[in-house]
Amino acid sequence: GEELNRYGEVYVKKHPRLKVKLVDGSSLAVAVLLNSIPKGTTQVLLRGNLTKVALAVAFALCQKGIQVTVLREDEYEKLDKSLGTKSEGKLVTSKSYSSCKVWLVGDGLTEEEQRKANKGTLFIPFSQLPPKKLRKDCFYHTTPAMQTPTALENVDSCE
Repeated sequence: GEELNRYGEVYVKKHPRLKVKLVDGSSLAVAVLLNSIPKGTTQVLLRGNLTKVALAVAFALCQKGIQVTVLREDEYEKLDKSLGTKSEGKLVTSKSYSSCKVWLVGDGLTEEEQRKANKGTLFIPFSQLPPKKLRKDCFYHTTPAMQTPTALENVDSCE
């Protein structure tokens, strides 16, 4: 993904008068994820490998005033460095798995961590593959996906 995005950036710089917006899959995944978070949510737990999508979601959530909690100090450092002052104090670390009812999860989420979630926790994946559904007392959202309207023309394929 990162390699492809660099070439897209080169293309946009080469054609500055381009009247078309280029949007990569990561941008679309972030938009879908943000719209998957229930209204009224004030805090989310971010768990899994910190990808470009995870960083963009964390940035957007902090900008919306939603607290983003991570469990490991190295994750906090990476996010804090990436977000800088833009996190506006909304990025926190915690040792508790049970404080959040909404978990944004990616590759790297362990089965042991899933078992520590509170009953009723909503798992929303930001990776290509969803986590294994281990808990019958929790909710699992699908991976980020969109359906194109039937009136949309000239769409060859989307993956």
